[in-house]
Amino acid sequence: WVNALADGEDAHYAMFLAHGKSHLNDEYNGLKTEPNVGDAGEESAVVNDWFCGRKKGVLADFVVGTVDQLLFMALKARHAALRHLAFAYKAVIIDECHAYDAYMNQYLFRALEWLGQYRTPVVILSATLPGATRRKLIEAYLGTAAKAVPPPAETPVWLKSAQNTAETTETQPKTAQPPAWAARTEYPMITYSDGDAIKQISPLSPRGTKTVRFEYLPDAALPDRLCKMLSNGGCAGVICNTVSRAQEVMRLLAERFAETELELIHARFLGIDRMRKENALRDRLGPPGRAEAAPRPQRLIVVGTQVLEQSLDIDFDLLISDIAPMDLLLQRIGRLHRHARARPAGLKEALCFVTGVEDAAEWRFAPPIEKVYSPYMLLNTLLLLPVAPDRVSLPEDISPLVQAAYEDSDEDDATCAERSDDATARAKLAAAIPPEKRAAYDKAKNAYKGEKQSKEDRADVFRLRPPAGTAYKTLLDWLDIVKEYKGTQKANALNTAASSIKAAGALQKAEASVRDTADSLEVAAVQRKRDGKYCLLPWIGDKNRGVVFGAEIPTERIPDDNVARVAAACTVSLPMQLCGPQIIDKVICELERRAIADRLDTWQESYWLAGLLPLILDENLQAEILGYTVRYCEQTGLSVTRKED
Repeated sequence: WVNALADGEDAHYAMFLAHGKSHLNDEYNGLKTEPNVGDAGEESAVVNDWFCGRKKGVLADFVVGTVDQLLFMALKARHAALRHLAFAYKAVIIDECHAYDAYMNQYLFRALEWLGQYRTPVVILSATLPGATRRKLIEAYLGTAAKAVPPPAETPVWLKSAQNTAETTETQPKTAQPPAWAARTEYPMITYSDGDAIKQISPLSPRGTKTVRFEYLPDAALPDRLCKMLSNGGCAGVICNTVSRAQEVMRLLAERFAETELELIHARFLGIDRMRKENALRDRLGPPGRAEAAPRPQRLIVVGTQVLEQSLDIDFDLLISDIAPMDLLLQRIGRLHRHARARPAGLKEALCFVTGVEDAAEWRFAPPIEKVYSPYMLLNTLLLLPVAPDRVSLPEDISPLVQAAYEDSDEDDATCAERSDDATARAKLAAAIPPEKRAAYDKAKNAYKGEKQSKEDRADVFRLRPPAGTAYKTLLDWLDIVKEYKGTQKANALNTAASSIKAAGALQKAEASVRDTADSLEVAAVQRKRDGKYCLLPWIGDKNRGVVFGAEIPTERIPDDNVARVAAACTVSLPMQLCGPQIIDKVICELERRAIADRLDTWQESYWLAGLLPLILDENLQAEILGYTVRYCEQTGLSVTRKED
């Protein structure tokens, strides 16, 4: 597309792929590299050496990367002005914005405030966006969001005494009614700004209507139900909320189905294995007419995690999914009967079984699921999801279901109270709550709102101030943490948060983070044979580069570039058992000690391997680390268990 932009003219556009694995991307590396900006060449799309730096890359003409690249624009960090310069003169496209949590959204809203001031065109895409979030995005860009009033200072003791002896009536300011455009629920919907005006278009859906039936399915009944449903063949997807659940489901199904009929995919595979698996799934389950597609399998079960939720254009005849927040569950449904094709007998109706619910009447979920998603959002799904014999009609029901699940949680109570209850999605949700469970529901709701507020407050410590109404004297003012809240209660809260972070020795990390996630540790897996040689894992290689499967990686000299490049693609993130705050530093020290003892220091002189921490596996592809057994399997990925278990 970029090459076509030149239209025969001698124009050159610098491209940059902005993520940590860009050096392993063949398409990106296949672009012609020019040493200087503006160098002449035959291709219009080029990679300039000058733009290949970690910070300068976003200055290129066309940049593709993760959303973090944009969110850093709203972070109080060095070189923030450079990112503003990079994005101010681009068209910015943000995909899948419903997937961001409250912490990331705070940075997104602030970045949009600045982009709106720069008059930068922004396109935001989502198939399942709550209406309240849509409104916040639009108002942030236009600079019309309600300004937060700093809370008053601590009430003096003498005034408290006076208040205790006199009757006072407090009146809260009346919250303005939301604009009419914010309440529209047509689907699909395009909302856009034209100057200060906000306009909307509701185009016809190009794919027509799909009717889906939902049923709850006990976890233990999954193998039997799949055997029955796939008796005439078919391709089923099983989406679990955690890697451990996906691996356990895979073990259960392996007792009933042939190995060739099962496929497991999640984020705990080596990068090179995951890429191979994703490409194979696109070939086998992609749209009809895919040029390189293999024949669609007679019977196949794909077990996965959230990696199946978006991005992969694959099509299942039957779907089984753990319960999830409504918008994410509907995203998963996008993989069910996605393409027009003939279906096996018994699977002609779009059917989704929902697992992970131990007792729907008692509101009990499988233990790991409540650690991934808020119980409150899971309850909203449980209360609102139509189950057999009712059906969900897509896309017509997408917006009503999403708005009902989020309206009472993403807007303040005063705004919701002013609406006509019988005309809002909030009323539908309230009517679905049994009176005897109202207290339990309110408890879950308050916990959700408290956690959401905590995320927003933590993000606010390191956010740039908004562009409007701020007297920036120098760029150094951008990095001032709590200056604007001086003398307020919020300043005390922010100072406390900043002090605790400093005390933990993590201020630099917090300043560099736009995701509210725990520490992670990525390692490169290699195998040490009995003879002491270090090799790629037995099935890893690259025929195109002449790297045989299980090739040796030398330690007495710098590894060959081709072998080192393949080894660099064999990275995987360790699970939380080895990345908790009490153990991660010990794990790093242990892995470094082993690398030094095994004389792997030459790897640090390789362009591909420099900075990578090796995970050295034995002949059985396992390692013992601080009381844990780490195993890697080509079929199931990385797993970790305590030795005593």
